[in-house]
Amino acid sequence: MIITFISDEGLPTGFVEVDSTKVEEYSRDAQITSDPIEYGSMVSDHRIVAPPQVRITGVHTNYPALLGAGLRVEPVRAEKLHERLVEAFEDGTILDIFGSLEVLENYVMTSYSAVRDPANANVLRFTMTAQKLETVSSQLIGDFPVPTLERGWPPVWVGQLAVRRAEQAVSLAAAAAIGAFGALE
Repeated sequence: MIITFISDEGLPTGFVEVDSTKVEEYSRDAQITSDPIEYGSMVSDHRIVAPPQVRITGVHTNYPALLGAGLRVEPVRAEKLHERLVEAFEDGTILDIFGSLEVLENYVMTSYSAVRDPANANVLRFTMTAQKLETVSSQLIGDFPVPTLERGWPPVWVGQLAVRRAEQAVSLAAAAAIGAFGALE
């Protein structure tokens, strides 16, 4: 598995190759909305899809797997991976993850944990969970801004701006339509 670190501008800034992944768990969830109506019945009429997530349990050692191929042994190789993953978690770095089942673009870590015990001092076991960032911006189509998916940072601010602009465009269009219909009367 390869994890690529992406800059705020959307460009790769580095990568790590994990020695072994024990588990790659891909999940996609959705929630059905329900509204009560008369006599205690429920109407379910919408489905809200959550962003995809991946949970990875991996193992990284201080010794490369291809030791016989002339690669240099690095006594702190596992520590470097740990430091880079902690940094990516704390900074909210965007990740592209090349797993065994899927290539995951525009993900960010939501949890990270690492285990190291004295019996296996040269081995780092870690678990990380990452979630896809769904970001939007707006582009003009005719006179109306339309939200479009984009890759980049900051995910929340850009999305809120696009929603605000879309709401303003709908309000202006509604006011113009009401004004036009009012003129017909």
